[in-house]
Amino acid sequence: MFEDEIVDILCNDSKVDDVIVIENKECAGIVEKLNRAGVSHSIMPVDDISDQYTSINTDSYVVTINIMPLSLHGDPKYLRDEVYSNVKLMAGFSDGIFLFYGLCGNVLKRIEKDMEQLPCPVSILKDDEGKIVDDCIGAVIGGRK
Repeated sequence: MFEDEIVDILCNDSKVDDVIVIENKECAGIVEKLNRAGVSHSIMPVDDISDQYTSINTDSYVVTINIMPLSLHGDPKYLRDEVYSNVKLMAGFSDGIFLFYGLCGNVLKRIEKDMEQLPCPVSILKDDEGKIVDDCIGAVIGGRK
């Protein structure tokens, strides 16, 4: 569901200069959707991204997409650990991180606070009242209500 939202955002944001998809077992769906939408992008392993960013003009607006497994939702603690680990990894080459997640059983309710020490801000989806959305369905329909 969030892949469609990401593609829609990229199709409608003229400020984006480049899109990089982190190559992993989960990226095929977003790559296919980006191709269908005509969104130019590159695919690379996470280990190569830091080098790529140093060669890009610092004024460029680059969006990096890291699709994580849907199966993480089966184990809330594992979901939290994996999201936190990936956020910390990506903070090393990011100016900001936006998570397309909801509360996910409340395991991500403190992520912004827990990640304050990182060199870039971390944000999660919120409704119009500033509250983290419950889940992907709530996000798409507009919030918790």
